[in-house]
Amino acid sequence: MAEALSDLVDYGRAEGLEWWTSEQIYQWEILRRGATAKFHSNSRFTLHLKNPLSEATLLFLKPQQKSRSIRINDQPASSKEWMIYGFEFDAVNMDLADKVRLQIE
Repeated sequence: MAEALSDLVDYGRAEGLEWWTSEQIYQWEILRRGATAKFHSNSRFTLHLKNPLSEATLLFLKPQQKSRSIRINDQPASSKEWMIYGFEFDAVNMDLADKVRLQIE
């Protein structure tokens, strides 16, 4: 049984999966739960963070028929396409802290 689990972990690492300790998962949960969003309209909202989040990835579900722009703190943001569970997203990677204003049009 232990050898099978070890083989599974090795396979996952070879495929690019990250393996976290329970402490890493706990710290991530604490940081994630410290983020809240206040929605001002359909296209504008503000993230409020209790603790800074480094290398965060924000995923925005892509509309089917039109392109759009993403602005963060009133500056254009570059995104990359990200497919997960059969859905297409615009992904923005950045460090987050305090208050972050987002606009999607």
